[in-house]
Amino acid sequence: MRFFVPLFLILGVIGVANPAGPRSFAEAASSEVEKAKSEGEVVWYTTTSNVDNLAIVKAFNEKYPFIRVQILRTTGEKLRTRILAEGTAGKYFADTVGLNAMEMSLLKSKNLLLSYPSPEAASYPSGVKDPDGAFTGMYARNFVIGYNTLMVSKDAIPQDWPDLLDPRWKGKIGLDEEEFEWFGTLVDYWGREKTIRFMKALADQQPQLRRGHTLLAQLLAAGEFPRGRRLPLSGGAVQA
Repeated sequence: MRFFVPLFLILGVIGVANPAGPRSFAEAASSEVEKAKSEGEVVWYTTTSNVDNLAIVKAFNEKYPFIRVQILRTTGEKLRTRILAEGTAGKYFADTVGLNAMEMSLLKSKNLLLSYPSPEAASYPSGVKDPDGAFTGMYARNFVIGYNTLMVSKDAIPQDWPDLLDPRWKGKIGLDEEEFEWFGTLVDYWGREKTIRFMKALADQQPQLRRGHTLLAQLLAAGEFPRGRRLPLSGGAVQA
């Protein structure tokens, strides 16, 4: 799986892989809708923001008003650990899951994803969907540099990632402690050697590590540090 800028959040269907191969979309859709009517509920594990969750569920319920959506929202690390533990125990509480491409590839390698041959997936570029139909890109998140306008003058604003290596920013950078997606994207964009060289130099800048992009944005605005890594979300659509 290759990673692009922006990286796509991924939507997949949880379950034991079907050894008989994928069914046609019409067969799968008809069967699953009938099952959904009898169950009346779908469980969604996701890292998506609450605002986006509400918009997605609203659109879903307009098409399927007879299905109640249960959402479990937490961090990617916690979701990955939970899903793997449930799979090991032979229990599958989630019907769908939204994680990044790296996490979804891991779940696929553990045979925890079913193929979902949605016809809409044909319109998506190959880099943001699994060739076997295990998952498809849902929306993009852009990796950008955020800064506190009260603490950073216009002439000092970094224009690119290497600018963060300026000695003036030592100890003044906020960074999420799980930015492996960013690392993977830079490896694809820059190459492994340049990315590792940059990351080692960035570590020498003694960034302040925090957990959660919302927290980083709040601390940045409060003046905890003048620079930070932020991940604004760009909108996207999910085909129900």
